[in-house]
Amino acid sequence: MSMEEVFNDGIYECIVVATNVEKYKVTSKVTVILQIRDDISATELKNTNKIYAGYRLKLEYWQKKVSHTFNISNFQYLCYACGLPEGVEINGINGLNDWLIGRQIRVMQHAEYSDYFRMRVNNIAPWKVYPTQYPNTELTRKYRTSLGLETD
Repeated sequence: MSMEEVFNDGIYECIVVATNVEKYKVTSKVTVILQIRDDISATELKNTNKIYAGYRLKLEYWQKKVSHTFNISNFQYLCYACGLPEGVEINGINGLNDWLIGRQIRVMQHAEYSDYFRMRVNNIAPWKVYPTQYPNTELTRKYRTSLGLETD
């Protein structure tokens, strides 16, 4: 892990910029990379978005080592927060990636000490994701169009 800046605890309004999958010997991890939005000047975000606009946070979803499955509820929180319509079928991680890119999301970030890394790290619990309170459809359209993805 590189030395990452530890951000203030609080609510951040973000846009999903990428997802990736890492495979290890006994488990896998899906990482959703969020860019902190710079198009919001709300007073409630003065200690978060205003300071860290343009920086990135990560949501990490680890596969269970014994069953080799992911906790599907965690992905449901994410999809709900990003506005996935009821009944839309997502085909695997590539389908999830294609749908998530450019979606806006509100997250609660909390820095905590990691025994593994022996330092404070940024952390977003999978259930601490919410729909944005500052929707910007032009931002989503612009971002998705620049990557050649459909804008719905």
